[in-house]
Amino acid sequence: MSISSDLSNARRRLPRQDRGARRVAAILQAAAALIVEVGYEAATLTEVAARAGASIGTLYQYFPNKEAVAQALRVQYGDEMAARWTPLVAEAARLGIADLVERLFAVMLGFLAEFPAYLQLLDITVDNRRDPVARNRLREHFALLFRAKQPGLSLKEASRVANVTFQILKSMNRLWTQSSADERRALVKEYKLALTSYLNARLGN
Repeated sequence: MSISSDLSNARRRLPRQDRGARRVAAILQAAAALIVEVGYEAATLTEVAARAGASIGTLYQYFPNKEAVAQALRVQYGDEMAARWTPLVAEAARLGIADLVERLFAVMLGFLAEFPAYLQLLDITVDNRRDPVARNRLREHFALLFRAKQPGLSLKEASRVANVTFQILKSMNRLWTQSSADERRALVKEYKLALTSYLNARLGN
């Protein structure tokens, strides 16, 4: 869908009342469902608005273009993912490496099942204006988790292990989206093996 340059360059309006917040939530829910069905490139703001029960003018009040919708979904998913990882920090010290890896994958796979649009949005280039701390929350959660599991790790070492862990998990994303249900189960087993071996070497006593 073609959008004027003025709209493209406009700043996103944030909802100030509960009614506005509900409209935004409905728009984002509709956008996520449409992206899963037809893909990001084929999704249009006109269809998003229709599915959300909103006029296109109302949608533009909050999202000047499709990129803004994608960015808002990314922020929403990032917040949700961070909330799910946080409790693992408290659990890490009492879990063995294999059990810790099982918990990591349980959280990740549960998230992907609930928010299937997430993986499709990872490959979309958007203007990310979020604070760098927000963008790196997952790595920071991993670093805290690994220091809780192995207090002898320095912050630098824990951050390095967190970065490698993050990349291992991230590398599964594209394979996951391209695979059948049976192949996904096989992939998860392989990735659990890889991550367990790595963390045993780095965090094992």
